[in-house]
Amino acid sequence: MQIRDVFGLMGVVAVVLTGCQLSGDYVPFELGPPPKKSRAAEESRREYRRMGPIPKPDPRAEALWGADLREALARAQINGKRVLLDFTRSDSGYVNVRWDYFYTQSKFLDLAEQKLELVKVDSGRDSNPSSESKKLAELFGVISRPRYFILNAEGGIVW
Repeated sequence: MQIRDVFGLMGVVAVVLTGCQLSGDYVPFELGPPPKKSRAAEESRREYRRMGPIPKPDPRAEALWGADLREALARAQINGKRVLLDFTRSDSGYVNVRWDYFYTQSKFLDLAEQKLELVKVDSGRDSNPSSESKKLAELFGVISRPRYFILNAEGGIVW
């Protein structure tokens, strides 16, 4: 494949004028073969298969997980609890596995009812993140997801 076939005449002109040294068989990444799957990705797929089908979520999950940190901190002060602040992405496979197999299950929710107020800050494409969630992510220095914090009732980071 020649450069002119990939980039067209304007691409060749740009390459010549900028002095780039490209071989005639250069293929941009987007047009090349797909990247090989990583070893970690393969191990994750095996582990997901081993875990079996996704268990049904506990009906309490929707009620216990809130989106308002201020409300959760107020409830934590009244009830003597800590706050689990979870920055997540609902469009991420790994995050969804964690959510489906752990955060919505009865064993976790039993503990959470006794000790935690739960706050989920979702920045996935499907969730249409609010300006409040963007401000929270900036305040806590969150760049990538998932990230989670345990806060005391005053909002200080414990873990």
